[in-house]
Amino acid sequence: MQRTIAERTGWTRFYARGVLSAWKQRVAYCKAVLAFDRRWNLSGEETDDAVSEEAREKARKQLAAVKARREAKAKALEAGTTQ
Repeated sequence: MQRTIAERTGWTRFYARGVLSAWKQRVAYCKAVLAFDRRWNLSGEETDDAVSEEAREKARKQLAAVKARREAKAKALEAGTTQ
């Protein structure tokens, strides 16, 4: 996928990897990975590629990390401190 995106956009593969990495950490992406059985392409069409259990586990871990950060921030705000 990185190579395809880099070729189509004129980006370097390293830049494309960075963009994909940031996108995969977003809550919306993680929820979509857990909600659907198939992947979607960049045109918004469903593909034949199944979402792997490894991808689902990474999404679960990322959502748990986001939740933990949000809870820690809320706790710090309640205590009158910031992080």
